[in-house]
Amino acid sequence: MSVHVIYYQDGAKMMRPVLTREEYLALRGSKKQQQILKAVHEGDEKQKHRLIQMNYSCLPNADGSLKGSTRMSTTVGMDIDHIPAEEMLPLRERILQKKDELGLLMLEMSARKQGYHLVFMRRAELSQVDNLL
Repeated sequence: MSVHVIYYQDGAKMMRPVLTREEYLALRGSKKQQQILKAVHEGDEKQKHRLIQMNYSCLPNADGSLKGSTRMSTTVGMDIDHIPAEEMLPLRERILQKKDELGLLMLEMSARKQGYHLVFMRRAELSQVDNLL
């Protein structure tokens, strides 16, 4: 899975590649990250901005900046937001029924529990927008 962690340097939004599964799991599963996520789940909206940010859909410029990426990653990330509670489980089931067709690599509930984050294999012949359709 192509994944980059986003960070700020001198006021600019940057990203760097996450090189191993172990590093990815350590970033996402750290005690601090889990505490922040718990606070968001309990309604503390101010904490959401403190959650670690990941990018699954592109590669950065040579200097690590986010703008002007020229190469595509092997994966595409997508957020599905603001889903009514009664539609969450049926939507999850529909996504899982199409997992092979999508090349689904990750499906997780959003921090606010009102949507999902998906990562799936990019179809290289399609643009970023067309991969999301």
